[in-house]
Amino acid sequence: MKVLFAGEGRRVSISRRGCLSAVAVAAGFALTARFGPTWAKRANYDHIINLAGRQRMLSQRMSKEIMLIALQYNVRENVRNLGFSSEEFGRVLHGLRYGDGELALPATAEDAVLKRLSKVESLWPAFKVLVMDAIAKKEVVPGQVKFCAEASLPLLKAMDDTVKAYERAASAGHLSGILAIAINLAGAQRMLTQKASKECYLIALDHEAAANRKQLGQSIDRFERVLKGLLEGDTELRLMAAPTAPIKAQLRTVERLWAEFQPMLSKVRDGAPVSPDMIAETASLNLTLLGEMNTAVGMYEGLQAT
Repeated sequence: MKVLFAGEGRRVSISRRGCLSAVAVAAGFALTARFGPTWAKRANYDHIINLAGRQRMLSQRMSKEIMLIALQYNVRENVRNLGFSSEEFGRVLHGLRYGDGELALPATAEDAVLKRLSKVESLWPAFKVLVMDAIAKKEVVPGQVKFCAEASLPLLKAMDDTVKAYERAASAGHLSGILAIAINLAGAQRMLTQKASKECYLIALDHEAAANRKQLGQSIDRFERVLKGLLEGDTELRLMAAPTAPIKAQLRTVERLWAEFQPMLSKVRDGAPVSPDMIAETASLNLTLLGEMNTAVGMYEGLQAT
């Protein structure tokens, strides 16, 4: 079973361990009829939090791709990736509410989660119109840049609220609350790679540059704080240190890539102009960093299947 993941114009699985976990989760649907819904809930929360958390990333990835189209950077590739990103967002959003056997998503039953999903569903149609227009016309005009900048953050917040509702449900049930927190925060790191890139490109487009430099600084600080917490533990964030040697090694790979990506972002945060070369470098590196962080999240998810 593969979950759509558009990177460098192609679809790949989330990670081998993540997919193994998803296969194990899918088997839960067959057992639910015999053992009841509680078993499925216990087996699936890690996978659900992972996919719901990816929705946060996709909200920012679509925004980043829209900005790159506005900058006329690799338009054909970014139009294609925008199509993949929006397709995945829409499918997973539907699956979170109604279930999707291929994605190993059970229908959501928790009222608190459904309430927050409804907020996401109310925001998505207008954002999707922008996405479809950008794909159809292969261009983004200044008014659409403004709309995207203003609409992407409420969509992100609504999806983040949904993930937190799932996390609370997991913590109250059978999944370790500590593991749920780790999957949530590690998953949010994927979003930050895309949010920071989006903010960099908004600055390149001279859209509220001062405000976006401030937001970019916050994104940088948050990524660094959580990455350190995932490696070493952070009591305030309720993060355990990397629980296995393979996870720690994967996080070190993320750390090395971040050491390449962060200086470019920091220069922009501190007032440097965004040059064409910087756009090209960040556009490539952010996807590599995203992919490696995604692998780390899949490894955390895999812990629940072992």
